[in-house]
Amino acid sequence: MLILSLLQNGALHGYAILQRIRELSGGRLQIEEGSLYPALRRLQVTGCIQSKWRISETNRKVRVYQLTTKGRRQLQLKITCFNRQIQGIREVLADVQCRCSVPLTAGEFTEKKVFKRGSWLSQQK
Repeated sequence: MLILSLLQNGALHGYAILQRIRELSGGRLQIEEGSLYPALRRLQVTGCIQSKWRISETNRKVRVYQLTTKGRRQLQLKITCFNRQIQGIREVLADVQCRCSVPLTAGEFTEKKVFKRGSWLSQQK
């Protein structure tokens, strides 16, 4: 889902994808190249992305990945599923808090956050 969401803003090469994930997550997500490239290959085989060879800004040959129409549809399905899972987790944790009087840290579950089009949107409960 992360790869597809990044590619909806335009084509990127593999290392740029790694950098962007690291940057947008504030360093909390560290994806290794050994995980990224097999994932890119799977997405390419399933038709969610396509790739082309290009020359980079540093005059090196790089493979650039781009989201396909199928990939955009798949991303929307994944976002919908992800939001359902988050809502389920939120409901379970809210129930546990009520039963056990477990204090939540400041700001937790005070607003509903939904992932749409590559970013989190806040919705007040």
